[in-house]
Amino acid sequence: MTRAGKSNSVKKIIQATVGMTEKAPYELDQPVEGTADETLEPFTGAGVPKYPIGQIIFDINGEYANPNMQDEGTAIFEMFSEQTTRFSTISKADFKVLKVNFYEDVLSGFELVRSHLMQGVGNYIDSFRAVDLTDPDDYETNYSAKARHDRKVAAYLCCLYRAGFTSPGGFTVKFQGNGELNKMVKSDSSLDPSRRISLEDATNWFTTISGTTTTPTTTSASTSRRRDTSGRTRT
Repeated sequence: MTRAGKSNSVKKIIQATVGMTEKAPYELDQPVEGTADETLEPFTGAGVPKYPIGQIIFDINGEYANPNMQDEGTAIFEMFSEQTTRFSTISKADFKVLKVNFYEDVLSGFELVRSHLMQGVGNYIDSFRAVDLTDPDDYETNYSAKARHDRKVAAYLCCLYRAGFTSPGGFTVKFQGNGELNKMVKSDSSLDPSRRISLEDATNWFTTISGTTTTPTTTSASTSRRRDTSGRTRT
């Protein structure tokens, strides 16, 4: 497009919005005197907004967030540097990284994982996607519910770790084990997850427990009966 095209038009709209914002007589945390209807009215009698206006600019090509060699000094972030916060999906100087840390924002990260596995086929995938990692309603008052939830979240974080997701430096997890289970992992019970342990230790804890725990087999007159290949029932 020409120099008077889309980019320039968008820039003018942004500038005009900033100009209106500077005339706003109130701050968002400042109460407005008057009736409820007057408070909800977005504009003053002079036609300017009562509160500052925030703008979100989806700058796919980076033409407003980065210096423009043709319009030196007139990029939006340069003109309004004190009011502008820039985000990027990659690490760059003076930009905030717009990513979800799966370890620190567990619920948002898990939703992304579930979405990625939406087209996956297999009972184990369906079971994994059905996991609920939200805090139970009685998390703060029910010790058993808290212990089960913390253990489940820790196991999920260990799955991320084993899958190769880089964890923040010094990241640890905390969940409730018990003396007998801790001894299965280390005979001296020195690995205690209730005192916070590394993801590597937590992964070893879960894999050891899952590898040594077996389901008891019960034999009775009803369970020991089976059919042979001829269709007859044997006991």
